[in-house]
Amino acid sequence: MAAMESGSNSGGNSSNSSCPTVNVSSVTGSSGAWTKKGTQAYNLAKKIFAEGKASAKFNNIQAAIEVGNTITEGAQWGLPDTAEGHFGHDPKTNGVASGVTPIPSNSSYKVGGGGIFQITPFTNYAPIRSQKWLDTGGQLNFLLKEKAPAAATFKSKYKNDIPSGTEYFMNNIEVAGDTSSLSGRQSNAQKAYQMFSSISGSNGASDAMDAADSGADAQANACGGGGTDADATGNFDKKDWVYPIKAKAGIRYGQTDSGFNVGDQSFSGHRDTYPNQHDGFDFGTAKYSNPIRAAHSGTVIMAGTSPFALGQYNSYMVINGGGIYQIYQEFGSDGSGINVKKGQQVKSGQTIGQYASGSYHMHFGLTTSKSVLYHGSFSHVGLKDPITFLEQVKAKK
Repeated sequence: MAAMESGSNSGGNSSNSSCPTVNVSSVTGSSGAWTKKGTQAYNLAKKIFAEGKASAKFNNIQAAIEVGNTITEGAQWGLPDTAEGHFGHDPKTNGVASGVTPIPSNSSYKVGGGGIFQITPFTNYAPIRSQKWLDTGGQLNFLLKEKAPAAATFKSKYKNDIPSGTEYFMNNIEVAGDTSSLSGRQSNAQKAYQMFSSISGSNGASDAMDAADSGADAQANACGGGGTDADATGNFDKKDWVYPIKAKAGIRYGQTDSGFNVGDQSFSGHRDTYPNQHDGFDFGTAKYSNPIRAAHSGTVIMAGTSPFALGQYNSYMVINGGGIYQIYQEFGSDGSGINVKKGQQVKSGQTIGQYASGSYHMHFGLTTSKSVLYHGSFSHVGLKDPITFLEQVKAKK
């Protein structure tokens, strides 16, 4: 595990000047050993290797050393957010981003570790449920910043020596609690070098991370820079909007179980430990009914499962149109309830999906921030209150 000094800064308080590369795509694959191509653990190891080169500017040997250390720690399960004491492949029961609390395995620690390095205590990097846990490049950059002198030595001195470099990384950057695992780390690093060096040339990083569309746009937006495809100036199309779901007889659009546009279903609702910062409106099945409709004409840019943790109901669609991103989520599981494909052009009011079996609401959001599309939001920055917005543009019912 990567043990942090008590005076370490929390990753949640880092400034934009040190903003890490953002790559929060979900890691999928079959079960099995990390050395078997196509497994979840293999895909994560390959992703870590590519990000080490792209983000930290490691050479192949140094990137392999990083893999050798992480695959001995949290990455061996194929999860970027492994919670200590909950080791397994299912993110719902083993992932910090899904709300699982790490359990310390060492009596000298009161708080457990998390992530590919098992950063201990996990609170030094990010809180429970934070989508930062899915950003493996961010975890690496956090560690390199915390151990800056050692990181500089590693990058300058250990370019060609896997055994010595692995030991240095383990003792001085990761600060592993169990040094008896050194031989295993060295062996894993050598395997990573043999497996990934040949496929991580000029196209290696993009090949390993092509599951996410975030790339530079997500990094720019997460760090407060760069633009988006949506119009952040507020110059939205004022015509051709429709409500994304049908209201049942006698129901006013915006009505929740608690009244009109109030309560947890509303834009000002409670979310986890963040009061009054719900990032959309939940159209519940008790008051609204199928089908799900395109709120404005545009292009489907995402259709499938959410790139960040949403729990069981993770069906997810995004339409870029009308000068803003339209987000539809939580209406089904594993892509169920979706009637459109990525790249498809849709018209206002066109049926794009439906509540899937077991779903109890459809979350609808409006944002100008591409970053929000890839890891949600625990604030209202770059977001619009959907009900207020649809009323202002006189959306059709």
